[in-house]
Amino acid sequence: MVSHEKFPGPVFSAPFPSSGRVGAVDCVRGLVMALMALDHCRDFFTLGAMQDDPTNPATTSLLLYLTRWATHLCAPTFVFLAGTAVFFSLERGRAQGDKARLLVQRGALLILLELTLVRWAWLFGFSHTSYLLQVIWMLGASMLVMAGLLFVPDWAKLVFGLALVLGHNAFDSLAPQSFGGLGWLWRLLHAGGSVPLGHGRSLEVLYPLIPWAGVMPLGYLAGRLYRFEPGRRVRILAALGGGCLAGFCALRLGNAYGDPEPWRAYAEGARTAYSFFDVSKYPPSLDYLLATLGVMFLALAFFEHPKGRIGRWLTVLGQAPLFFYVTHLYLLHALAVGYALWRFGRADWLVDWGRWPAPPDAGASLAVVYAMWLATLLALYPACRAVAARRGAHPTRWASLL
Repeated sequence: MVSHEKFPGPVFSAPFPSSGRVGAVDCVRGLVMALMALDHCRDFFTLGAMQDDPTNPATTSLLLYLTRWATHLCAPTFVFLAGTAVFFSLERGRAQGDKARLLVQRGALLILLELTLVRWAWLFGFSHTSYLLQVIWMLGASMLVMAGLLFVPDWAKLVFGLALVLGHNAFDSLAPQSFGGLGWLWRLLHAGGSVPLGHGRSLEVLYPLIPWAGVMPLGYLAGRLYRFEPGRRVRILAALGGGCLAGFCALRLGNAYGDPEPWRAYAEGARTAYSFFDVSKYPPSLDYLLATLGVMFLALAFFEHPKGRIGRWLTVLGQAPLFFYVTHLYLLHALAVGYALWRFGRADWLVDWGRWPAPPDAGASLAVVYAMWLATLLALYPACRAVAARRGAHPTRWASLL
């Protein structure tokens, strides 16, 4: 039976206006955006302290570990649901050619934003010679790939997506140096790392394109689930979530394939658990994707109908994704500068990020991190609501990007 409910609105950075009831997709997107803000708050307020990996099993604490690990859900959810948004847009009658042009335009714009507004939000300075390629660049580049995939049959999208997601770890042993003069391309596609640009400048690739470009077409295909009646959809989403998590456990227990960093046992059971779930994000491993997408599927099933005030609040955040992303970085960075000035009388290590050494005790506690995170969400909520309302009332191509 085909559901007659209208489709949810656009997904993170997807430039397509909403045409109906906001549902699980927007709510889950809002949830992971809130988690993303928590991770970035931790970055800004603990600079100069807690420099060890917060998921390092040997040194972390439970709250610090969970604070970081929960944010692993963000990037896979953004990319997967961006593909779902493309499917929704085609269901609303937009032609493939027009859709492909929009994806190319928006993909290029996102890459430009990564190199300008987003970069400045992180650095608060102009002396840096490195350009970080993070999640916004990856989303933009994946949209460029998705634009071409619109013209191939769905079975080809499925093969392409699964091949990249399931098979990319087989190429981990290939170093960029193996490709000679094209080593820079392998860093952009798979390995990550530094790409020299000359004159002392470089690209720092934190999010290589593979396997992310395979996650987006899988999200596109998952859009078909929203043709089903809600009960059937929830059952399928729950089964997909359980299957991904079962696959993660099976691969992770074997320690043979799926992540370049094997887990190991510690004297303390909790640290063994930390090690087991300490999956690789840069670049993302198959284990990482199975674990995070598994949780995402379960969240989509759980939030089939956004529940209560929190559910409605999260959907508002999810309806202004790019606006929230850019503004929360500037707000968090400004708050961190203000906190440093109040506590130390100086904030040079934050005004020109990383150029000057921070005081040894510069890092704030997790209590401060959580307080500033909640303050940021509350401060940005009215603006996100206004942006979402305006985009709904005036669904132009450019306004919908917000």
